This record gives sequence, structure tokens and C-alpha cells, in this order.
Amino acid sequence: MNEDKNVKLEDALRRIEEILKILENEKIELEEALLLYEEAMNLIRLCEEKIKFAKMKIEVILKNGENLKSVKLEEASKFIKNGK
Repeated sequence: MNEDKNVKLEDALRRIEEILKILENEKIELEEALLLYEEAMNLIRLCEEKIKFAKMKIEVILKNGENLKSVKLEEASKFIKNGK
């Protein structure tokens, strides 16, 4: 799985888990281990971007919603429970 903006977050996370298992449990050559490590790091960056985008999207939704105010994602659950 290459770094691809169209990869779903869940698929990327699954692939990262697969790579970790291979690196932890299998005897592999250094070159293959480096390639797997590089793939995992690219997928981690991709996941970070997708999560960051999702956070921004939630903040925009909260900001633009009727009778809602903009809050940081960490405060969103309190905001939703209390409706304030």
C-alpha cells in the first residue's frame, strides 16, 4: 500500500498494524525491514493528515451550526452534552 490520499484511514491503520507484526515477529532482511518501516511512516503521516482534517471539519461544523459555537475538539463532547 503506497502513500495515497484516497486510502481510507481504517485501511491505513490496518496496514500499519500488519507492518508492525511483520517487523516484530518475522526474521526479515534489513532492506525489507527498511522498506516496511518507510511505508509505515508514510502511512502514519497520511493518518495524521486525515485526523487533522477531520478535527478542522468538526470545528467548522460546530462553528457554522445553528445555535452552536466554535469549540476545540477536546471540548466538543462537553459542549454537545451540555448544549452550551
